[in-house]
Amino acid sequence: MVGEMNRRLFLLSTAGLAAAPDPQPAPRPVGDVAAPLKAATAGMSDWLASVRVKAIAAGVRAETIDQAFRDLTADPVVLKRDTNQPEFTKPIGDYVSGVLSPANIAAGQVRREGLRGTLTPIVAARGVPAEILLAVWGVESAFGRITGDMDVIRSIATQGMVGRRPKFAEQEMIAALKILDQGLASREQMRGSWAGAMGQTQFMPSDYLAYADDGDGDGRKDIWGSSADALASAARFLAEKAHWRRGESWALEAALPKGFDYALAEADARTPVEWAKLGVSLASGADVSPADQNATAVLLTPQGWRGPAFLAFPNHMAIRAYNNSTAYALAVGLLADQIAGRPPLMTAWPKDPPLQLADRIAAQQALKALGYDPGAVDGVLGVRTRRAAKDWQAAKSLPADGYLTMDLIQTLKAEAGLSSAAPPAVAPPSGADRAG
Repeated sequence: MVGEMNRRLFLLSTAGLAAAPDPQPAPRPVGDVAAPLKAATAGMSDWLASVRVKAIAAGVRAETIDQAFRDLTADPVVLKRDTNQPEFTKPIGDYVSGVLSPANIAAGQVRREGLRGTLTPIVAARGVPAEILLAVWGVESAFGRITGDMDVIRSIATQGMVGRRPKFAEQEMIAALKILDQGLASREQMRGSWAGAMGQTQFMPSDYLAYADDGDGDGRKDIWGSSADALASAARFLAEKAHWRRGESWALEAALPKGFDYALAEADARTPVEWAKLGVSLASGADVSPADQNATAVLLTPQGWRGPAFLAFPNHMAIRAYNNSTAYALAVGLLADQIAGRPPLMTAWPKDPPLQLADRIAAQQALKALGYDPGAVDGVLGVRTRRAAKDWQAAKSLPADGYLTMDLIQTLKAEAGLSSAAPPAVAPPSGADRAG
């Protein structure tokens, strides 16, 4: 979801997408939204008045603004979603596996055939593969079937009052008003997610203004009702904003040698030749394509030493421009691979249990007590927490993959004196991290 998907993940199912909060940035844990709802509604007029002045300065007609802002109140659903901290977080493999259901792969392949005439000129113009566009479309809106039914103006206004990014909300509100003022969409059309993302591509209003495209040649940029426009818009976004590199891979599954130093993951980017000198090869056994030979890739081990590894090329980060989440980018990329008929992963995802919020917080508390820096103790296992975990693992002669399982968290808690009993940390036999 462009502009807000760094805060959310969407899990594909045969029925569509079920929203689950993404832990970046950390939301505030709350229960009852009655108090913030009352405060937001009370302060709404002041915020709207401030935005009105800036929107007029940006060229929006006063009558458009007044009509859009008439009788606006804060939306309790938006407040709840914006302030909710998930009690459980699923392992990345569970999320990706949910996206890669046989039904979703089949749906993408059917649409690839049915829309071949639409996709061919879009791919030629932008250089983004058809399967990537289809996968984004599938993950964002279940191939256009589930686009959200909330009033975008009201959703953005609510976030402007009590959300975590008031300046962002102000920017998006002005963009939404421009859409209305220019007659690009009606208020009835502008329905979407709780965070304000719209249409089959789930564009935020500012991204609609910058990157929406006319894929069916009717002179309109209808990301709500036209699949061709939605796909063309996603292609333009990935090509222009995310700088998709034509002809290069997004990522390739890697095989790592015995005794590999996992501290190299999520670190410096290297060319495939440089990775090969460290014993890293493609899991398929194939050679790297000529188009990828000079590209640099970051090594990812998203579920630790027991799970699959990936050489993530710049196009992986292009997907993350759509949603700054490793899980999202892997899900989109792997779904695209399956739609294109490529083989599934050779290494299975480990079956790890979900982590409770209390355990994630305890892990950060333990790391901090032991002299490592996990950043804010907020239950968000982000970059700083993973780096701290890596340092602790390395000190314990464990694979320094930064991936915290329940067993490792229990060991951390025991060492820090936060728990009286803990099982030993799970470590592979010496030199048996992963078969190369």
